[in-house]
Amino acid sequence: MSMNTNEPMDLWLSLLSILEKDGILLPSQTDVIRRIYKGLGQSMDVLLLGSGLISERTLQNYLQKLYGVNTMFDPFEFPTPEACELLTVAEVMQLNAIPQKTENGSVSVLIIPPIDPGQLEWIRARTQMFVVPLVTTPLRFHYILNHCYNVPMDETEHKTAMSVLEQIEPQEDRFVRPANVLYDPFSGPVEDISDDDDPLNLRNLPIMDRTHEVLDIFREELAGIIEHDLPSYMEATTSDALPESEIDPTATVASRRLDAAWKALESADIPELAAEIESREEIPSLFYSFGARAMRSVSLFTCTEGFAMGWTGAGLGVFPHRLEGIIVPEDRGTFIADIIQNNLFLGKAAPSVVNRRILQLLGADPEDILVGGAILLKERPVMVVVCVLDDEVAGPDEVQLLQELCQVAASIVLKLVRAKKAS
Repeated sequence: MSMNTNEPMDLWLSLLSILEKDGILLPSQTDVIRRIYKGLGQSMDVLLLGSGLISERTLQNYLQKLYGVNTMFDPFEFPTPEACELLTVAEVMQLNAIPQKTENGSVSVLIIPPIDPGQLEWIRARTQMFVVPLVTTPLRFHYILNHCYNVPMDETEHKTAMSVLEQIEPQEDRFVRPANVLYDPFSGPVEDISDDDDPLNLRNLPIMDRTHEVLDIFREELAGIIEHDLPSYMEATTSDALPESEIDPTATVASRRLDAAWKALESADIPELAAEIESREEIPSLFYSFGARAMRSVSLFTCTEGFAMGWTGAGLGVFPHRLEGIIVPEDRGTFIADIIQNNLFLGKAAPSVVNRRILQLLGADPEDILVGGAILLKERPVMVVVCVLDDEVAGPDEVQLLQELCQVAASIVLKLVRAKKAS
C-alpha cells in the first residue's frame, strides 16, 4: 500500500500567506519558498523547517489554528508502544494517522492535515476509543513511521528531522518513559524533578502554615465526600434536574449544561438562597444558578497570600480536577488578575500564551466572551468567579447581577468566618 501524504496545493500556500501576513516571514522569503515548492514539489514543511525560518512549535501552532484543533495533549510527545499497536502499518499509512497514547478510554492521534471526520470515525470504530486528533507536520509523521514502524525515510529528510524536530528521542530509547513525569500546564512535560524541587508543590509557595492546615483538612473532607457522599450526590443531581428529554444524554455530571441541573437565578431569589448557605462548599451552587441564566460554564478560584488557585466549577467543558492545576498571581499576567484588579469583567481575555492555556483548562477558547467578578473582604480578594457567556446579548445584564451576587457572597463568607471563630 502506498503512502498518501500529499496535501492539496492550496493548503500550504494558504499557510504561507498567513505567515507572511503575521510577519513571521518576509515577502521575499515566501516568494522563494513558493517558487521552490511549485517548481520542485519539495515538501513545504521541510522547506520551512530545514531553512531555519520557523520552529516546529511555531509551525505546529499555526497548523492547529488553521484547523481549529486545540487539545490538552502534547503534540510533540513520542508514541507509546501500546498506542502503536492499535493500528497496522498499512492502516497508519492509508489514514495518515499515528496513535500517540491512550488515556481513560481515549486515544490521541497524530494526523497530517487536513482532518477528515470519516477518518476519525474509522479510527474510533477500529479502536473502540474516543479519538482526540492532533495535527502534525509530514516531517514528524515520516520520522515516527521510520522509527516506530520501520518505514524507510529519505536520508536528507531524516537529517533535517533530527536537527529541527522537538523532543526527538534516540531510537533505542524511544519507548522508554521516565519513572516520574510531571506536566506543567503552561510549559509542558517536566522530567526528573524530586519532591523537594517540584515547582508545583504548594508547600514551595509563600503560604502560611495555617493555610496548609486548612488545605490538609479540605483534602481529608474531600476524600470523605468522594467515598461516602458522591453516589447519593449524583443521584440527587440527576433527579432534581430538568426532564430527561431536555438533557443532553452525552454530557457527564461534571460537564453537563448548567440550565439542566440548576434553576436560573433571579435577583429576588438571592436573599433567600443566601440565607440557606451554611458552609463554604455550598457557595458554588449560588453561582451555578447564576450561570444557568446565560452561561456555558462557571469556574471558581480561591485567593490566598497573593495567589489565585483553581477550586471548582461546572458547565460544558469544565472538569474540576483540571482547575486545580491553575495557580497564578493575583496582580499580573492573566485575565484572572484583570478580574481581581477591576472587580468586574466583561469581554475577551487578552491574547497571551498563559491566558490561552488557562482558557483551555476552563473548556473555553480565546474567542469566548467572559464574565467575571471578585468576592472581596476588606478590599482583599477571597474568591474569583469566571463565567463563559453563552449569549453575548445578555452580557451587560449579567454583569450587573453578578456584581450583586459577589457582594452577597462576600457577606456570606464573612458570616462563615465569624461563625468559625466563635465555635
